[in-house]
Amino acid sequence: MAEPIVNNVLEKLDHMIVNDAQVLGVVQKQVKWVHTELTRLQCCQLDADYKRRQGDSRAEHWLKRLREVAYHIEDATDTFYKELGVSCQKDSGFLRKRKKLCHMPMAEPVPMLHKLATELADIQNVLEGISKTKGHYAPDKGSGEARSRVSVDLDVVETVGLDAHIDRVRTLLLDKEVPERAVLSIVGMGGIGKTTLARMIYKSVKADFKSHFDYHIMISVTQKYDLTDLLWKMLRQFNYFPKNHDLDYLGKELFSLLNSRRYLIVLDDVWSCNLWGELQNVLPNDNNGSRVLMTSRRIDVAKSADWRMCPYELCLLSEDESLHLLLKNALPLQKPHEVYPSDLLNVAKQLSLVCLGVPMFLVVLGKILSTKDPTYIAWERVLGTIHGKEWVEMWDQLERALPDDTLPDNMDETQVLMTVERIATAKSADPSISPNELHFLGEDQSRELLLKKAVPYQKCPSDLLELAHEISKKCKGLRLALIVVGCILRTKDKTKNAWESVLKQMDWYRNLDDDPEFRFGMHIVMMSYEDMPYYLKACFLYLASFPDNNEIPAKRLIRMWVAEGFIPKQERKTMEETAEDCLEQLLKRSMVRVTSRSPNGSIKYCEVHDILFDFVIRQAEKENFLAGAAGCENINSSRRASIQLCKPQHTEYVGLNIRSLLLFGRRDDLPNCSKYRLLRVLEIEGVKMSHVVELRGLEQLIYLKYLGFRNCKRLSISKCPFGRLRNLETLDLRGILMPYGASTNLWTIGPLRHVLYEPFERYNLELPTWVDLRNLQTVKWVSDITDTETNTNKFPILNNMRKLGLKNCKNWDLVSCRLGAMPSLIFLGIEGENIPEKIVYPTSLPNYMNLQTLCLVGKWSEGIILEASLFPSHLVKLKLVDSELEQDPMPELGKLNSLIKLVLSGGVYTGEQLFCPEGFPVLQTLELSVDSLEKLTVMNGVMPKLKYLRRPLSMKLELPPDLKPSVGYA
Repeated sequence: MAEPIVNNVLEKLDHMIVNDAQVLGVVQKQVKWVHTELTRLQCCQLDADYKRRQGDSRAEHWLKRLREVAYHIEDATDTFYKELGVSCQKDSGFLRKRKKLCHMPMAEPVPMLHKLATELADIQNVLEGISKTKGHYAPDKGSGEARSRVSVDLDVVETVGLDAHIDRVRTLLLDKEVPERAVLSIVGMGGIGKTTLARMIYKSVKADFKSHFDYHIMISVTQKYDLTDLLWKMLRQFNYFPKNHDLDYLGKELFSLLNSRRYLIVLDDVWSCNLWGELQNVLPNDNNGSRVLMTSRRIDVAKSADWRMCPYELCLLSEDESLHLLLKNALPLQKPHEVYPSDLLNVAKQLSLVCLGVPMFLVVLGKILSTKDPTYIAWERVLGTIHGKEWVEMWDQLERALPDDTLPDNMDETQVLMTVERIATAKSADPSISPNELHFLGEDQSRELLLKKAVPYQKCPSDLLELAHEISKKCKGLRLALIVVGCILRTKDKTKNAWESVLKQMDWYRNLDDDPEFRFGMHIVMMSYEDMPYYLKACFLYLASFPDNNEIPAKRLIRMWVAEGFIPKQERKTMEETAEDCLEQLLKRSMVRVTSRSPNGSIKYCEVHDILFDFVIRQAEKENFLAGAAGCENINSSRRASIQLCKPQHTEYVGLNIRSLLLFGRRDDLPNCSKYRLLRVLEIEGVKMSHVVELRGLEQLIYLKYLGFRNCKRLSISKCPFGRLRNLETLDLRGILMPYGASTNLWTIGPLRHVLYEPFERYNLELPTWVDLRNLQTVKWVSDITDTETNTNKFPILNNMRKLGLKNCKNWDLVSCRLGAMPSLIFLGIEGENIPEKIVYPTSLPNYMNLQTLCLVGKWSEGIILEASLFPSHLVKLKLVDSELEQDPMPELGKLNSLIKLVLSGGVYTGEQLFCPEGFPVLQTLELSVDSLEKLTVMNGVMPKLKYLRRPLSMKLELPPDLKPSVGYA
């Protein structure tokens, strides 16, 4: 997966050329050469990747070399700026940074430039070697234009009926009965010839109907497009040279250029539904017959562009032709399949069942089998060797830990329910009970499960039932395979052609059957993985950073993705919002499972299925994306490392150029961070020391974007001047001792977006109003908002603040003033001895139109009377603690029609009974942790959707007969 790193490196080089030309001097020529050559090679990436997936080992090696040289370039440039004492940010050039950061040590550039020149010379030699073989992967040798993917040139293969396609599409483009600007889309699977058809139509219109259109251009969009760059290229193709790259300026210039003119714009390879929404306002609609022709693989992209114009779908090849082509591409270098004896296949099946769910075992077992004779006797001997001796010993220990003679009087018997993969394990645990064996699903059950995932909430079209049956048979009754393939089908159009293409892809992946490192379930997972866009692949592989069988906090994962640079930019969305969309995409593909959702519906915690977890670990290691060390493994060459339950010496194997380092588990010592000078992400969790330990060298990590600590109460960073971490975006200090007074320079970090901290008795954070805080989105928790200026109007509005937690504040006047300047606020938490009247009364909180979660901890002032009108009507979660309310809050809170979760805790209410006469139409969770409460009464029709009720053990319940929530005890 070379594409993400190549894109990032090109952006970095482009920044150097534009902004830092003065400091680069003569080295600038080398930088430009590297930029140009890498851009040329970038055009061949997807073609090479396409051939790699066909089994071309040369393409795989070529991509590996390209990825390694891109890493080399990144290391050289980052080291150059690091040694100069400045990080390469996108908002300003080197000379401006040097003035701003004059308090930091600054080296003279001459020796650094010499070192960079030497590195670039080596890089040039490598790039020249790679370029010599790029001809094998050039998608269009006659064009210097960068291509974003592999297209089949239909001039090379038979093009039966192509002339008819050209005539039909051209007629639609020239239709005078549609004077309005119209968007016509050519849709079809990748490699079916959409680009060739569009190019032939474009050339035909230019040659034969030149006078019909005043302007005509054809431009490739690419999967990860930049709108500014796209508008720039469009203007350049119109022979117009813009003065700058400002997005608004480019849009106005394009609109002005095309105004009152009839134009034809061909947009090739469109992936995003958002593209047309971003372009339509800069393309005039003068009712003069202007046209936009798009090519796309996605039917939803075509339909979203212009509902009046039916997408022009290119037909797939016949079933026999498609199958022949797929098999040829899947097995270009392999010999025909051998016919194995049936008894050998039977024992192979048993071996695969033994390892079901653990691909790591399959890898080890496959390598063992490769050293044996391919005979039944040899493989049966291996099967007998691994039939479960260690598992039997484990059960003996567990049985001794659970004696059956100490049962409480109110319990008749104890039952132990086990889920195991080996029949020997089950039989050894209790020979008196026969194991309940789960078998592969039958054909009818397989088809039913597949359709539930492929077409949920609707009936499958009759013409697809036969295809569904064929696809389900390919899954061989394996539940995980059926679910994953069903989720793939859900993303496709409900047509015969679309589902046939999925069926034939499953044939394509059969070439893995002879590889001992893969078994059938992994074929389906690999198919889903290869179907992802490259940025989603990076997000998926990053899941290997976390320990197995652990819930992964979604917000934590999302912020790491953003820090790594995986997330593509989208107009009118924050990077975090786009990252949430990526996580939802993985969920829809069944590559992750949600274990918990927030009341607003967003993912709170997720996990990876054990089968998928082993796959993602192996794939991440294979692509040199991430390496882990539960033992002592050499991870020197990887860009990322996740070290779990390890000893201090294991960090010695981590390469100095590593970009992400995650440490889990108890350690006797911690590494000096200064040696990992290019680190972007640092996460430390579960460090339990016998004494306070200082983390050294943190201030040297000027590229650091994410810094997090979990369960590290004896770990200190008291000597870290946070002001030096100029690129920091996320700072999670909830599990560490906060240095006293560290917040003095913390808030001067410009890119800072998320600060999370649990205040201690001595160490508190204060949020100042005298610095630029416009990028802040999350601050939880701070002790106060301080104001050292007299004119509060001059302070920046915190219009990006989304989550704010305040604890033990003193300056409530300033707090109430500042809260009104946060229009994007969705979470507000206020904790203190008293909740003042000016915060919640009379009309403060209802004005927060986007507020979804409200947490108020503390006694309410006597002047406050609890009413539903005190709260935003769209509130989904409310938590009240120690409010000391004298009136029953339930009648008023029941009027909050959007409330999904309600938590009442501590001394929230001085009474003994709660009465719910009406309301709570969508409430799903009710938590009552109030010891003084004796009774809860809910009338008929109230809380109809309640799923979970938490209450004190002594509390009595009077609920309607039809209300049967799951009950827990506080």
